[in-house]
Amino acid sequence: MAYSGDTLKSPSFSKKHFTLTITGQTVLYSAAVAGMNELWYKDYPGSSFHFFDDNKEWLQMDKIAHTYSSYHLSNICFNTFTWSGLDKNKSLLLGSGLGFLYISTVEVFDGFSKQWGASTGDIAANSLGVALFCGQQYFWDEQKITLKYSYRKSGVVKYRPETFGKNFSEQLIKDYNGMTFWLSLNINSVYKIKYIPDWLNISFGYGADGMLAGNSNDEVQIDGVNPERKRRYFFSIDVDFTRIKTKYKVLSTIFKVINIIKVPFPAVEYSKRSFTLHPLYF
Repeated sequence: MAYSGDTLKSPSFSKKHFTLTITGQTVLYSAAVAGMNELWYKDYPGSSFHFFDDNKEWLQMDKIAHTYSSYHLSNICFNTFTWSGLDKNKSLLLGSGLGFLYISTVEVFDGFSKQWGASTGDIAANSLGVALFCGQQYFWDEQKITLKYSYRKSGVVKYRPETFGKNFSEQLIKDYNGMTFWLSLNINSVYKIKYIPDWLNISFGYGADGMLAGNSNDEVQIDGVNPERKRRYFFSIDVDFTRIKTKYKVLSTIFKVINIIKVPFPAVEYSKRSFTLHPLYF
C-alpha cells in the first residue's frame, strides 16, 4: 500500500502512529476472521464460491446489521488514520475502503459455505453503511446521524439455540429477534435549541420478532411452536456521548466506544397496527 510523499512530509503525520495503526488493524482483522470462522462457519460444509438471494430473509434484520457494522468499522478506521496524522480526505478514503473490506469478508466466507452464499443485498447494505459515515464526515465534519444497537433476549432463543446462540455472547450477534437497530439524530446539530443539551438525540428504531427461520417459520418443525412474525418500529430519546465535553482523553475514548450502543430510555413501539409504551426499553 503506497502513500504520496506530501502525506509523509506533513507536520502532523506520525510514522510511529501510522505503523501502530496498520499493525493494530492487521492484528484485529486477523483475530476477527479467526473468531468468525470459529463462531459461524466451522461446523458447516464448504463449497465452491456462489451467490445466494437472501434479501427476503429475517425481515431484513440481517441487512440492517450489515449497514450498522460497516458504518462503525468505517468510523473506527477513519479515526485511527486521523490519529496517525493523515488529513481528512486520505483518512476517509482509507477508512471507508478498509471498513468495506473488513465487513465484506463475511461475503467471502458465505460464498464458500454450502449453508449460505454471497449476497448482493449484504454488499449493498455494506455500501450504505460506509456511505452514511463518509457522506456526513465529508460534508459536515461530524456525525449528525449515528447508528446504534440494543439487545434484549428474545423468547424464541430457547427453541433454536444452535441458530440464535447457546450463550449470551453468541445471542448478541445471532439472535435477530432480540436486536433493535437505531437511527439516532442529534437535535442541536440540526436545530440549535437553547434549552436542549448538545448531547440529546432522538432515535428511531427497527426490530423484528417471532422469527424461527429466515423466510418462514414453516421451515422448521417445532411441535406447538409457531410465533407470529412481526416488524417493530420504535421512537425514543438517546445520548450522543461524543458530544459530552470532558478534558480527560481516556474518558473521551470511552465515550466514543460506548456510543455504538443505544441508552435505555422510555420508548413508543408501533407494531401490528397498535402502539405500546415501554417505560424502559433496551
